[in-house]
Amino acid sequence: MENNRKTVGLALGSGSDRGIAHIGVIQTLLKNNIPIDYISGTSIGSIIGAYYALFLEVDSLEQIVRCITKRKLVNIFSFGLFKENSILNNKKFFNLIKYELFSGLSFENTKIPLRIPATNLDNGEKVVFKEGKILDAVLSSISIPGVLPVVKIGKADLVDGGLVDAIPVDLLQEFKPDIIIAVDLYNYELKPKDNYKISDVLKRSYNIFMSNLSKNSLDENDNNCIVIKPDMENEIGKLSFKDVDKKIQAGVLSTELKIEEIKKLLG
Repeated sequence: MENNRKTVGLALGSGSDRGIAHIGVIQTLLKNNIPIDYISGTSIGSIIGAYYALFLEVDSLEQIVRCITKRKLVNIFSFGLFKENSILNNKKFFNLIKYELFSGLSFENTKIPLRIPATNLDNGEKVVFKEGKILDAVLSSISIPGVLPVVKIGKADLVDGGLVDAIPVDLLQEFKPDIIIAVDLYNYELKPKDNYKISDVLKRSYNIFMSNLSKNSLDENDNNCIVIKPDMENEIGKLSFKDVDKKIQAGVLSTELKIEEIKKLLG
C-alpha cells in the first residue's frame, strides 16, 4: 500500500439490472482517486465486482453492457417453460458472460482480492467463493430462484447470493479494511397506492423483503462504513436492461454526494 495509506473495501449489493449503477459508483470513486483494495459483490454486484477485480477498470464493461442492452431480452434469455427448475434458461446468458467477460478466468487472475456469496439451496447456508472459476461464482450468485436455473457446483445446489448476503460487507472483514463503502440498490421510499393489483402486491412484497435484507447487511453504528444509495426508485421491480445512462448516472450522483465524507475518512 502507498505510504501505509488507509485501505478501502467495496461491497456491491444485489438488485438485478439496477446494478448497472455500480459502474457509475466505481467510475466516480476512481475519478476522485479513491482506492479500491478489496471488493465483494452479490448477484449483479458479483459481475461488476469480478470485472473490476480482474481488470481494475469498468469503462470497457460499460461498453459491453451498452452492446448487450441493444439486444432484445429474448436474445439474452430464453424461456425454460418450467421443464427444469426455472422460468428462464440461461444458456445464452452463460455464453455471453463466458465469452465476453470471464472466459477461462479464475480468482487467481484477479488483481485485488474478490469475494462472491451464493446461497446453498440444500441447507440455506451461505457459500463464499474465493477460488476457482469466476464464471461458476457469478452464475451461482445471480441465479434468481425460480427465474434462472439452479447452479450445481460439486454436490451443492446454488442460487442467488442476495438471499443470504444482500450487501456483502461481512465478506470484506477478513481483510480488515480501514474503510468500507457499501452500495445499497434497494433504497427507496414506499408510497401508498389507492388500489393494489396482484402484480403490485407481489412486486412490493418482494421489494420490502429485499430492502430489509439489505438493511440487515449493514451496521448503522459503524462510522467507518459509508453507504451509497443510488436513487433507483423508478427502477424497482424491473428487469428491463434498459436506460443504461440513467442507471449509471444514478451511481455517479449518489457517489459524488459521499466523496467528501470518504476523503475525510481516508485522511
